Amino acid sequence: MPASAAAEGEAGAEVRASHATILVVEDDADVRGVVADQLEDLGYQPLTAANGSEALQLVAEKASAIDLVLTDVVMSGGMSGIDLLHALHAHHPSLPVILTSGFMANHVAGEPGTLAETGAPILTKPYRQEDLARAVEGALGHNGDRPAPPTATRAPPKSRDAGAAAPGQKPDNQES
Repeated sequence: MPASAAAEGEAGAEVRASHATILVVEDDADVRGVVADQLEDLGYQPLTAANGSEALQLVAEKASAIDLVLTDVVMSGGMSGIDLLHALHAHHPSLPVILTSGFMANHVAGEPGTLAETGAPILTKPYRQEDLARAVEGALGHNGDRPAPPTATRAPPKSRDAGAAAPGQKPDNQES
């Protein structure tokens, strides 16, 4: 039974009842945690990975349980989100992937290896929970949705935006 998050808090997005499992791949632990919390608030089951290699390992172990991958583009560990998308689609071509980045100007230009070339949905950091909800819903369509238990309840949404800096830190979309 959807409840309005506007009544629960500031996000204004509806609580989702899908319980789809979403793999969040993000090298910044704070951002990874905020995104996982936002997805959980929306009714999804988040899994997390700190880099592309970790994500590939999780997909190899739990491919049938993962409905969507949400990955940062610029990550440490030698594998970008674009590289991860190509590796995932080589073995799981129907697995939807959403790319996120705070460095859009460096990746959108229509050159090979850029975000525009992938054809994947792109979510620009920082983003609000309602933007995340729309992107996830669009990528999932009706695939991977699982009915929620009848007694499912959700905590109010978190107030921090994904990709926003914690107090005393630079936003992750600014180069050091």
